[in-house]
Amino acid sequence: MNFDNQINLVIVLLMAIYACYSWYWQAIVEYRAQYRYSGIVWTFIFIWLLYPMAESGGKIIVIFLALFILIGVVDGFSGFAKKRVVLSGYFKRTLPFERIQQVTVLNVPNPVKPQVVCIFKADRQRSYMLKFMGTLSDVLGQLKTHLNDGVEIEVQTPME
Repeated sequence: MNFDNQINLVIVLLMAIYACYSWYWQAIVEYRAQYRYSGIVWTFIFIWLLYPMAESGGKIIVIFLALFILIGVVDGFSGFAKKRVVLSGYFKRTLPFERIQQVTVLNVPNPVKPQVVCIFKADRQRSYMLKFMGTLSDVLGQLKTHLNDGVEIEVQTPME
């Protein structure tokens, strides 16, 4: 096995570990947010760009692309787990509830289904957004059961 094959094997192994990690977090979500489809879109754009390499790259490239598709699908799931917010994304998958300093809840007018957007402001001036298909009272109830007592929850409703 040459050096290039070893590097490819390490990359595929790391991707498999990350796929298992993401799969674990999406499996323990107790209150699900709306699925984020952008990860799948970017995955297929990436694969479309790499397709010529996949035809000539051998089995390791095919395994890499299969894991990339799996990660793209799994990373779209988000919501509230027991002790963390499970986020959609490759670089930051979870946010512990104790790191959340403020939550802004937006009641989005939608004539078909109720929709609520939550923006979590964490330490280090970072913000994360999740969209829920549920009523404002349902989402607020879930937030209050998961968040610490000192976290400020700001509710914004549109003016009609």
